[in-house]
Amino acid sequence: MGVALMKIASPSSSSTAGGTASNGQNSESARTRNTKLRISKAYLPAVFPLCLERAEYVRRYDKIFVPCLLSWAGAQDDPFGTNGKLNTDVLSQLCQCIYPGVEIEPDGLEILQGIVRPFSQDSSSRFDDYCIV
Repeated sequence: MGVALMKIASPSSSSTAGGTASNGQNSESARTRNTKLRISKAYLPAVFPLCLERAEYVRRYDKIFVPCLLSWAGAQDDPFGTNGKLNTDVLSQLCQCIYPGVEIEPDGLEILQGIVRPFSQDSSSRFDDYCIV
């Protein structure tokens, strides 16, 4: 079973003042929540191509990718400022070493960046318009 991302239309952020409906009564349906999509490790299978080895690639993420990423961060001049340096080029180089012969699409690299940079301002900006199908 594969996971695919599908672009959806952004809902308008319309809510009535004070959460009251047009008739003056409180209505839960009149309220809307503006929440961002949280990219998590559950999205990891979407990074890799659909093949028999996909489960192995996901396991390799915990065993090899994360320690290599931490080693890269520790080798930087400012290891606590690596979120600003971590981009898809760095992730692509890491993936080439850890997953040789596996071609990861640019969207997959951006999902991976959202996973490893969860609190960065731009980590999920492109994924607000996607849902899992």
